[in-house]
Amino acid sequence: VERIDYTTFDDKLDVYLHTTRYNKAIKAITWNSILDLWCWYWFGTKQMATACPEKQFIAIDIDPDVIAFAKQNNQLPNIDYRVMSATDLAFDNETFDTITSIENIEHIPEDQTYVAEAYRVLKNNGRFIISTPNDNRLWHRLKRLFWKKIVYNIFHIREYNLDQLRHTLHRHQFTVCYNKWLYINILPKSIWFTNRLRQKPFFYKWLVNNAHCDLASYMFIVAQKIKN
Repeated sequence: VERIDYTTFDDKLDVYLHTTRYNKAIKAITWNSILDLWCWYWFGTKQMATACPEKQFIAIDIDPDVIAFAKQNNQLPNIDYRVMSATDLAFDNETFDTITSIENIEHIPEDQTYVAEAYRVLKNNGRFIISTPNDNRLWHRLKRLFWKKIVYNIFHIREYNLDQLRHTLHRHQFTVCYNKWLYINILPKSIWFTNRLRQKPFFYKWLVNNAHCDLASYMFIVAQKIKN
């Protein structure tokens, strides 16, 4: 679901959440050279590159089949797809103005190396844009309170709360200059609720965009590389 094809996926809430993340990334992108980490098949990179045709994007993924598919089906003049590990970037120091990491860092075993490599290849005053689940979200707090146990997404190595993510970024000399909460999940996921959301797009757009507290399901962070 984190690398969905928006044109065929049926859950409108997830589609809206994904497009919202990338739209926020588009607004936060600075200057001209952008590295999109773990691009998967296409949609997020293509959404950003379509909105910013004057900017140059390099999109990487460790899976050769994924990159072959992206090149064949989703090529744009301002996207360069490459097979590469996000923890071993084959770029010189200070190459990019912006790096985007949308729903990635929670999957990376070597998260410290991941952040350190982003810092290395980012230019001074460049931006590192991250979206990731919030471990302090409402549903997790309720589980801790009543059941004392959380069953995490099996594909996530870890999940962060805001303080933990800030600490990880500060440890590698990033300065967090912006954070936004996305999607306050106040009702359980069910067939009934999902069907209601599909019929009431205004309601789920309100839930996504008006999550002004740390109970929200996702964090959207913009960190900056500022050398003294």
